[in-house]
Amino acid sequence: MSWEIYIDDELVDAQLEKIVDELDGIKYAQFYLPNNDVNRELVASDRLVVIKYDGETIFEGTLTGAKYEATSLKCIAYDTVYYNMDGKVHSGDYTSTPANTILSDICSSAGVNAGECPSDALSVKFINTDCWVAATFLAYCLNKDFWTSDGDTFNIGDKGEDRGEITPTSIGRREVDRARIYNKVIVRGYDKDGNELVVEASTGSGDRAKVFFERKATDLATLQNIAQKKLSELSTDAIGSKITLTVDDGVSLNSGDTITINDELRNLSSSYRIARIIKKMEKVEVELEVKEKTITDYLRDEFSNLEDLGIYLVSSHLEVPSGTSFPSNPSEGQLFYRTDLDACFRYNGSSWDKITKTSGEGTSFPSNPSVGDVFYRTDEGKFYRWDGSSWVFIATPNLSNMSGDLDDISDGSSKKTIEVVSSLPNASLYTGKYVYVTGGVNAGKTFYSDGSKWIPQEPLASYRYQKHYRLTGESIDGYDVTAEGTTSVDVGVGRITISATGTDGRIVVATADDILHTDRNPSFKAKITVTNTGSWPEVDLIISCANSFGFVLDDTTIYALEPGGSLISLMSYSVNTPYVLECIFDGSSVKYFVNDVLEHTTTNLPSSSPADFHMLVDEGASGATFTLEIEYVDIFEKWSS
Repeated sequence: MSWEIYIDDELVDAQLEKIVDELDGIKYAQFYLPNNDVNRELVASDRLVVIKYDGETIFEGTLTGAKYEATSLKCIAYDTVYYNMDGKVHSGDYTSTPANTILSDICSSAGVNAGECPSDALSVKFINTDCWVAATFLAYCLNKDFWTSDGDTFNIGDKGEDRGEITPTSIGRREVDRARIYNKVIVRGYDKDGNELVVEASTGSGDRAKVFFERKATDLATLQNIAQKKLSELSTDAIGSKITLTVDDGVSLNSGDTITINDELRNLSSSYRIARIIKKMEKVEVELEVKEKTITDYLRDEFSNLEDLGIYLVSSHLEVPSGTSFPSNPSEGQLFYRTDLDACFRYNGSSWDKITKTSGEGTSFPSNPSVGDVFYRTDEGKFYRWDGSSWVFIATPNLSNMSGDLDDISDGSSKKTIEVVSSLPNASLYTGKYVYVTGGVNAGKTFYSDGSKWIPQEPLASYRYQKHYRLTGESIDGYDVTAEGTTSVDVGVGRITISATGTDGRIVVATADDILHTDRNPSFKAKITVTNTGSWPEVDLIISCANSFGFVLDDTTIYALEPGGSLISLMSYSVNTPYVLECIFDGSSVKYFVNDVLEHTTTNLPSSSPADFHMLVDEGASGATFTLEIEYVDIFEKWSS
C-alpha cells in the first residue's frame, strides 16, 4: 500500500508531507517534487491535484504554488471549493430568510454549488464580503459544521460518522483544566428596534457562566444559535488530546468523525470527536475534543471583527431605531432618533443625551439649539454650526448651489457630486460637478467646473463674516482684477501670477465705489508663493484704508503691518515656498496668522474709512524679475448693523 499523487490526472514523482483536515477549517495538502524544468513549469500555474492511498482518493485540491529549494519544490494545494470561494465577494441583505437560501446566493456568487444546509431563518447583511467568510459565518450562526464535497460543493450541517473503537499506536498528553470550563453562556444584544435581547444556553448542570455582549443588532434566533455555539466551545473539559494511528487505520478518517478510545492512564474512556486530523507518509495524527489553535483558528473565533469582514447581523445595521418615544429598556451607548424632535440621542446609562440636530433650514436661526447643531440659512445660502455660544459659518457659498438636502447628494446629472480623480480632467466634461484631486501639483484640492474652467474650492476660516469675496481666477465674484503700472498678470487654474521687472507691480481688488466700506471690519486670508531672480523683492498684502494693515514681506522677513504703520517682525521666510497669511480684524483687535498659527495681536485699530485690498510686488534691482503667485485670496467683511 502506498501514496500516489496526480497532477492534472498524470501520476507524478512526488512525496507526501501531510494532508491537514480540520473541523470547520480549511483542508490542504503539502508535498515535494524534484526541482527540475518540468516540475517548475508545473507549479507555475494552477493545477488539479488528487492524492490517493491504495487507490482510494483522500484529497482533491488546486495546486497554488511552491517553495523553491535547492533540490526540491515544496508544493501546497488547497481544497478546490475553498480556493474558488476565497477572493470572490457577495453582498446581500437578509431578514428572517431561510439559511439554505442565503447559502445558495453566496455559492452562486462564488461559482460553486450549495449542498446540504438547514432552512432556519436568519437575519444578516453582507457588504462585499469574501464568499468563504460569508458561508463559514453562516454555519457559525446556525451552530453547525461546514465541509466541502465533490470538488465543487459547500455544505452546512452535522459533519462526520461514528467510526467505532480505534487502537492508537501512541497517545500524547491530555490536559484538563476545569477553570476554563463554563456550563452556561449568556449573550446580550439588540433587536432591530433597539430593544435589548438576552439569551442563555446551558448544559443543564453547574453554575459557571460566561457572558458575551453582541454589539451589533440581531434577531433572537441568531443570538440563540451563537450562544449554543459558544457553549459547545467552552463546556469541553480537555484542552487537547493527540493520538497517533497507523496509516491503514487512520487514512479513511475525517474531521468530525467520532471514534471510541479506552485509555485509563489519560482518562480517555469514551467516544470523542475528531477536531483535526493530519495524514502523513508513515502515520496519521489525530487531535480530539479541542484542537491546538492556529492563526486561522484565532481569526475565526467568534468572528470578532465582523464589520471589517463586511458582515452585519441584520439588514438595518445602519438604521438607528426611531419613534416619538424612547425605548423602555435601553442599554448604555444605544442610539435612538426622535422623529418628533428631529434629533438623534445616545443613552448614557441613566438618561438620553442629544447628539445633534439632523437637519434644519430657514431665514432665522432656531431659538434653542444644542452644541453641534447644523443649520442652513436659505437667505444667505450658507451652513452654520452652533458652538455653544454662537452660530459659526462652516461652509463655502458654493455648497449652496447643491440641489436637495445634504443627505440626498448622489451621483447623477441632477445632483452635484464630488468625484475623486488623479489629475484635473477637461472642465467641459464635468459641468456643475466637483472633483477632488489626489495627484500632481493640485493634490489634496477640490475644484468646481462651471463648464469652461475649474474653480478651486478652499475651506474658509472658522470665523463667520456677512460678506465674502474670493480671488482665484480672472475675476472675483464679478469684480474685475486689474493690474497697475507695468505689472503683468498671468491667470491659470488655481493661481494668479503677478510679475514686475525693475518697477512696482500692483494688483487692486476694487470697484468704482470700493468693495470694503465705512464701518465694516475687513479681513483676509491668502496662500502665496514668492519667487525672485537676482535679489529679494518686497511683497505687500494689505487692507488699504486710513491706518492700513496687513503683511509685508521684505528681504527675508515676514512683518505684521499694524494700523498706524508699525512693522512687527514675525519670522523669516524663503522664496519658492508657499505661505498662508491671514489677517483678522474683529472690531476690537487685529490678529495675524502665519500658516494657521497666531503670531501677533494688536489693539491698534484702523480708522473708519473706505478700503481696498492691495497686493504689491515692490521694485528691486534694475532688471530683476519678481513673481507673486497667488493660489487664493479670501476677503471678508463683517458689520454689526
